[in-house]
Amino acid sequence: MILGASTACRLLEPAERPSVPVDSATVLWAGGVTDSSARVVARPPVAAAGLRLAVDTTGTWTDPRIVDGTAPATNTNVRHFRLEGLTPRTTYHYALYRGGVVDTARQGRFQTFASDPFSFRMALGACARTGSQHPVFGAIRRAQPDVFLHLGDLHYENIDAPDPAAFRTAYRRVHASGPQARLFRSTALAYTWDEHEYGPQNNPPPGPGALAVGTPATPVSSPSSGPRRCTSPSTTRP
Repeated sequence: MILGASTACRLLEPAERPSVPVDSATVLWAGGVTDSSARVVARPPVAAAGLRLAVDTTGTWTDPRIVDGTAPATNTNVRHFRLEGLTPRTTYHYALYRGGVVDTARQGRFQTFASDPFSFRMALGACARTGSQHPVFGAIRRAQPDVFLHLGDLHYENIDAPDPAAFRTAYRRVHASGPQARLFRSTALAYTWDEHEYGPQNNPPPGPGALAVGTPATPVSSPSSGPRRCTSPSTTRP
């Protein structure tokens, strides 16, 4: 089953103030899911030494698996966590872990794929205003898709300079929206870039910011120089 949030790039409204201050937003999402592996990308609001990831199949956090991450060279505030040896068609919960404490207030989850053909539910969406809190994000989350495919323009900033900080702030503004952050943490993500990921409106890729920032903030693979390249949480921007 496929659920569509939009059929063309018409901006979703409304664009309210973020649920939390942008500087306090935690980026946390998962993607690259297979029947036995996944990637989680995190960026806490404050860099923390010893930041790791707790992973659990029960959601009780009584005996979680603790995973070490790596920091991309282009953004050392971001952590990449590669999860291997997972069980097919199993729900995994994940949360940041530091100082012996699991941050369950912002935990996420995803379900691994089956190793054989199986039925699944996918939701698609695109082109929301930066930090939008539109109710469609809650509706998609409640539909419980196995994958949320974002079709591009995750933010709608018109960044026309090779300024990594501006792109990173745009991503954090998106994650400062409670409805969007809860959706991203509720399932696996696949992600296709459009022009605002590269630069300003109708900018032919690659734009001024794409190569300057790299892709460390999303849990998907790196985009190419062409438009509409599908990625999956393994990127680095936030």
